[in-house]
Order: sequence, then structure tokens, then C-alpha cells
Amino acid sequence: MRGVMFVSAAILAATRVGAQQQQRPDCSAPEHHQFDFWIGSWDVLDAQGKKIGTNEVTSLLKGCTLKEHWEGGGGGIGESFSSYDRAVKQWHQTWVDDQGDVWKTDGNLVDGKMVLTRVARSVRDTTKMVTYRWTWTKEDADHVIQRAEASMDGGSSWRVMFDGHYVRRKK
Repeated sequence: MRGVMFVSAAILAATRVGAQQQQRPDCSAPEHHQFDFWIGSWDVLDAQGKKIGTNEVTSLLKGCTLKEHWEGGGGGIGESFSSYDRAVKQWHQTWVDDQGDVWKTDGNLVDGKMVLTRVARSVRDTTKMVTYRWTWTKEDADHVIQRAEASMDGGSSWRVMFDGHYVRRKK
């Protein structure tokens, strides 16, 4: 009888664990897909139309994460991971590159644009804080603009650091 009770308890525990695993939230909520417009293979042009790099953005982990692979025309390489954090209701991106840069940004979809920001010490003058802002704007299914800006005055004025015009590569 004791062996039967142990087996029954083990089956009950396994059933509960299985039920708990099935109830875990996934990434099917619309918020997890607000940045999907960036998925694709892209040629990246500057504002004058000159090619400055390529970018591959893929969906990973059952649609929970976007992975970016950037190759600049001048030889720089970088990658990022972007995910929606349901606990804080915010997007997070971590960028790393072959120069040792690490950028961690946070934000949300604002008026149809993905806007991620970071406040950090200036590289040139570590006594000053800089607000950085990256904005991705979907123009249409085959065109996205990514703009990176910096503000030394808490967001009153902005200087453009990067103005990338993404054009989807044809298959």
C-alpha cells in the first residue's frame, strides 16, 4: 500500500508540474510583436542614399526576442537582442559590438514608433550625463528609418548621431 501511495503522489506531482508549465505565459500578446516590423534583411543607407551597411533582424525563442546582426560598410560589426518585458511593460535592447561597446536601452512603442533611451556618462567628458534616444519608424513594409540622437540638456535639444534608412532586400 505504501508503494501505491508513493506512486500516486509522484503522478499527482508530475501532473501539477505539467499543468503549471502549460499555464506559463508565452509571447503571443500583441506587445511582444510591436517591433516585428524590423524583422528582415536590410540594406542600410544614409540620408543621401549611400549604402552604409547591412542588417539582418530575426525572430528567436518562439517570437519572444529579436536578434540584430549589423555589418557596417566600414567594417564594424555589432549585434543586439530586443525583447518585451511583460513584468515592467517595457522593451529592452542590449547592443554589443566589435569595439567593446555595450548599450542597454529601454522604451516602448510611441505613436507607432519604437523609442528606446539610455542615460549615461559622456565618453568625452565623464562629468556630464547624456541622454541617448533611438527611434525606429516604419515607413511601409519595405522601409524603416532608424535615428539615433544625443542630448546634453536632458532632452531639450537633440543632435543626430545616426540616420539609417533601411530598405528591405529583395529575395
